Parts: sequence; structure tokens; C-alpha cells
Amino acid sequence: MKWSLAMIARNNEDVIGSTLECVKSFIDEIIVVDTGSTDNTISVAKEHGAIVYEFDWIDDFAAARNYSFSKATGDWIMWLDTGDVITEKAQKAFVELKNGATICDPTSDAEIIVSTMNRGIDENGIVQHSFLTVRLLKRLANPIWKGAVHEVPSTDNEKAYLAEECVVNDPVAWTNKATDRNLNILNRLYDAGDRSPRTMYYRGIELYCLGRWKEAIVAIDEYLAITDFTWHYYDALLQQSKCHNGLGDVNGAAQSLLQAIYYDPNRAEAFVALAEMLYNKGEWLRALPFYKAVVGMSVPKDGSFTILPCYGYFPLERIGMCYLQTERTKECLDFLRQAIKLAPEPEAIRIKGILKEIKDKGY
Repeated sequence: MKWSLAMIARNNEDVIGSTLECVKSFIDEIIVVDTGSTDNTISVAKEHGAIVYEFDWIDDFAAARNYSFSKATGDWIMWLDTGDVITEKAQKAFVELKNGATICDPTSDAEIIVSTMNRGIDENGIVQHSFLTVRLLKRLANPIWKGAVHEVPSTDNEKAYLAEECVVNDPVAWTNKATDRNLNILNRLYDAGDRSPRTMYYRGIELYCLGRWKEAIVAIDEYLAITDFTWHYYDALLQQSKCHNGLGDVNGAAQSLLQAIYYDPNRAEAFVALAEMLYNKGEWLRALPFYKAVVGMSVPKDGSFTILPCYGYFPLERIGMCYLQTERTKECLDFLRQAIKLAPEPEAIRIKGILKEIKDKGY
């Protein structure tokens, strides 16, 4: 079973090599489509075994992706962005997937493999932001990308299977500076009459990312008025709340979060964001119920953007600190100990330090 990797690239000489290096244990063919690099991206890609094609950029990511897929000859085609990396553990998971029944069994109806994407990794290597995304597509199922920006792939029958352990990390996403490239594409679509939910949603998000908060609030309101029942709706409210906060409108921020909680009370992010607003104002007792509401919530499995600490150690730590501030030391220590059990190592070490300091002071 032959696998191809199909990538698009432009001025990525600093990161493309590490991306290509981490797929060599399971990828048989590397296709890189360059969309106009002026640095050494092409030569670096070739040094790592890539077959490189050039494509004139036409402000359409789907067009570039489709061109890259058209050059792939594998039975299955995987996509990555430059800068993505795959750990050794995840590489082994991809090898197991490649040799497993989902891929190799001739009776399998699989056309799409969905896996985990971590696109929010802090300076300590702790994953903050995770979601599920399509990662591999069967070539004979006629995969096609749609959308000029924030593009998505599909196949004939869209028979999808989850390979959760085949994790891809994007360690540079949170450090990339926002540009108006994506917004310009979305504005062109919008001005041409495109009012699809996806275009409307991402237009609002891009305005938020650029710090154009007033425009973003209006754009998100326009999106919210035309759609419902998707995790994008929930996420749009979270981003709208951040816009209100950026403008100093605390009531507007709280209103967006409360609307998100009403829309989906089984997700933790809005509860935690509202609790954080109160916590940062020193309103410990008002913050407590919102933190407590998320304790024990399960991480969503619907592919949505998920802030992982909200479903684990973070609210427990905050509950402990609220109790500390209200002189309820026993409850504080109990919740900090619970947080330590769920926290990744660097955070567990930090919380243990807080616990020791509290004990040393004789609280």
C-alpha cells in the first residue's frame, strides 16, 4: 500500500525540512507544490526527497491543494502544512495504521482517515488547543479540496474512520503573526455575494485575529444570525467575547459567553472564560460556580476546536486558589492535589510548588 504526502509551500525554508523528515518511516512519495517561494524552500524540499512542482498563486488554497493531490500516485494521500511535526510515538501509530485492516483490507469502505491536530502548544510543550481533522484520503475515492481559504477535503462517499493516535503537532501556529492575506480572500468572496456559513464564520475570526474587534463583532453577529447547531457557532461566541474584552466592554464579553453556555452547556470553554473574568477581578466566590460547573466534563469528540486544560487540571487549580483567597485552606489543598493528578508534568511541578508554599506559610 503506497502512501503519498502532498504539501503546498511558500517561503518555508526554516521549517519544511523538519516536517519532511518526520514522515519518512511511512510515506513513500513526497509531493511539494511551491506557490512562489523567494527563499530556499524548493532546494530544501528536494534535499529531503521531495518531488517539487511550481504553481502560480491565484488566492485559492483549494486550487493549490488540488494541484498537489493531482501529482500524487499513492493509494492514499496525506496532507501536512510546513512546520507540522509528528512525534516518534505518533509516527509508530501512522505505521500501524498503514499496515492495518482499515487501510489494507480490500473489503474496507474507508475513504477518509481523521486524526488529532494539536495547534496550540505552549513554551513548555503542553497542548492547549486541539481538534480533529481529515488527514488521509483514498486516491481512488476522488478526493477534492473546496474553499479558497480554510479549505476542506471530501471524497465520493466520505466514509471516514478515526485514528486518534495519529497525532500531528503544529508548534508554530500560535507564534505566527496575523496577516490580512486570508481576510482579503474572504472579503473578495463576501463582496461577490458569498454568504455561506463557513465564509461568514472565518471572516469574523480573521477580523478578530487582526485586532479589528468592532468589525469582528458585527461580522460574527451576521454569522450567528444565519446558522446554528454547529461547534463553529459556539466558537464564534467565544471569539466575540474576546473582541468585547479587547474593547473594554465587560458586559458584552459576559453576554457572549452566557449565550455560548446556553447554546451548549456541556462544553467547558465558556464557563472557564467567564470564571476567569471574575477571578481576575478578585471576585473569588462569584468565579467558583463557573469553575465547578466544568469539573468532570468530557473532552468533546466532534472534531471541534477544544481548549484541553479547561477539561482537566486548570479549573481544579483555580478552585483551589479561590478557596485560598477566601481562607478555606482545607478545600484549597484538596483541589490543588486533584489538579496535580491531572496536570502534565511541567504544570504539576508548578502546582506542587504552590502547594509547598502554602504549607510552608502555615495556612
